[in-house]
Amino acid sequence: MSKGKKVGIIIGSIVLVLLIVFILIVYLYNPIKIKSDEFKVELGENIPTDAEFYIEGDSNDVKVDIISDKSDLVKDKDCRKVGTYKVKLNKDFFWANKEEEVLVKIEDTKKPEITEIPDLDLFVGEEMDFAEKIIASDLAGIESIDVDKTTYDLSKAGSYKVKVVVKDNSGNEASKTFNLEVKDKPKPKKKLKYSKSNPNPNPKPIYVDGEPWYPCPWSIEE
Repeated sequence: MSKGKKVGIIIGSIVLVLLIVFILIVYLYNPIKIKSDEFKVELGENIPTDAEFYIEGDSNDVKVDIISDKSDLVKDKDCRKVGTYKVKLNKDFFWANKEEEVLVKIEDTKKPEITEIPDLDLFVGEEMDFAEKIIASDLAGIESIDVDKTTYDLSKAGSYKVKVVVKDNSGNEASKTFNLEVKDKPKPKKKLKYSKSNPNPNPKPIYVDGEPWYPCPWSIEE
């Protein structure tokens, strides 16, 4: 082998080594800079797939991969349930690959929505399941609908502001009031009964519910 070829091989080897060293240095000192170890998203919002959400500085060529499946979705909704999800961030650098993993926590901090709460009328002594009349919704699901029994008295006629508290499966609560009118029971109508004797052949009319009656052989039953 000639001297010139040897020199060329040596120079080529040196260049190759320097190139590898340069790539390693750039790779090692150009990490994926994560803004935080854990990110938070409100229930109903999608986990971001934009690398800028997670990375400081240059986010070009960074791929976002959410570790999740269909069982994590809220029923009939295009969003994930409350929980913590893993997100992988991948960046290809020449033949090397850099990967970081972060956590995204989906939280539910919103109160349930009471969509329907009607005003009601009852007679003294009547009972009713007020919760059945109230409609509420929440992405996390409704845990309970409670009516504050201290805000009304079904044994006493009057107008009441009844308080309702709705709680979702995340522990968030919302409250509203509705109007309840408790009325006295109407007096029973008078009835007519038959009388065998007719002591008065020309009786005056008997008024029942405002209508005149002339029942000679009849009388009013109290």
